[in-house]
Amino acid sequence: MAIPQTACCNATVNPSSRDSEPVLHLDARALARRVLLFCVAAMTALVLLDLLVYMAPEPYHGGFIDLFNVAAEASVGTWFSSTLTLAVALTLWLIRYRLSLSASPSRRVLAGWSLLAVFFTYLAIDDAVAIHEHIGSLSENLLNGSGQGWLANWLDEYPSYRWQVTIGPLFAAVGLFMLVFLWRQLEQAGLRWWIVAALGCLALAVAMDYVEGLYGGYKAVIVATGWRYETVLHLARVIEELLEMLGMTLFLTAFVRQFGAIAGCVTLVFQRD
Repeated sequence: MAIPQTACCNATVNPSSRDSEPVLHLDARALARRVLLFCVAAMTALVLLDLLVYMAPEPYHGGFIDLFNVAAEASVGTWFSSTLTLAVALTLWLIRYRLSLSASPSRRVLAGWSLLAVFFTYLAIDDAVAIHEHIGSLSENLLNGSGQGWLANWLDEYPSYRWQVTIGPLFAAVGLFMLVFLWRQLEQAGLRWWIVAALGCLALAVAMDYVEGLYGGYKAVIVATGWRYETVLHLARVIEELLEMLGMTLFLTAFVRQFGAIAGCVTLVFQRD
C-alpha cells in the first residue's frame, strides 16, 4: 500500500528508525540522471555491437548478425527498445496513480495521464511485434477489396509504407496532444523541452522511415558515398532505431523527474503474514 506524505522525504537509510527497519531514500533527480546515463551507455553498446558484427567477415559473425542487428526483429536491440518503452509506460501509470491519491484529483488531468499511459503501453507491445505494420497491411487489403474508390486509389499511389497514412495520423494526433498536455502539466519548465526533443527524435525517425519506403530513397547517399545499397540501408535503419530509443530515453528521464516532483515522500508498507 502506498501512503503519500506532503513533506519532502530527506531521510537516508537509518536502521534505528521504523522498528529497526531500514528506510530506502531515492532522489528523483539523481535517479533520472542515472537512468539517462545507463540508457545512453546501453544504446552506444548496442550500436557498436551492431557495427562490429555487421562489418565482420561472414565466417566470423555467423548467427550473431541477427542477434545484434539493431533494426532486426527478435534481436537484443528490439528487446531493449521494447523494455525501455515499457518503463516509460510504467512511470506514467505511477504518475497517474499518485495524482489519483491527491485530495481533489481532476478527472481531465487523470484522463490525460491515463491516455498517455495506455498509448505508451501499446507502443511497448508494438515495438516487439510491429502491430502498426500489420494494421497498415490489413487496411490496405480491406480498401483494395472494397473496390476502386478514391481512397483505395490514393493509398495505392502512396509512395512509401502504407502504415504512415493508416496509423500515422493517429500517432501524430497523440503526439500533438502530448505536447499540449505535458506543456501544462509538467512541474518543471525545463522538462518541457525534454518532451519537445523526444517528440523531435520520433518525428525524425518517422521521416527516415518514409525515405526508406520510397523507390530509390537513399540513391543520393549511395551515389555520394559509393557504398553498397545494403550497407546504406542498414546504417539508415540503425540511425532510425537509435532515434526512437533516444526519444524514449528522454521521455523516461522527464517522467521520472515529474514523478519525483509530485510524489513527495512515498512510503511502501508491506504487511507481514
